[in-house]
Amino acid sequence: MNLINNDKVPIGFSMALAKDMNALSAFSEMSHKEKENVINHSRQIESKDEMSQYVSSLANSNKTF
Repeated sequence: MNLINNDKVPIGFSMALAKDMNALSAFSEMSHKEKENVINHSRQIESKDEMSQYVSSLANSNKTF
């Protein structure tokens, strides 16, 4: 599935997601548009700690992305 029109998923996002099974599960249940929004937001993140917090928030949030 191609989530991004012209770019790849940030490696830091992929790595953080792979470490958090709850976030991975939440991400897999998102709509295509929600996934695009999450990935686009992850491109704004500049630190490993911030990325980990963001990815963790995917599993702990009921909000729409």
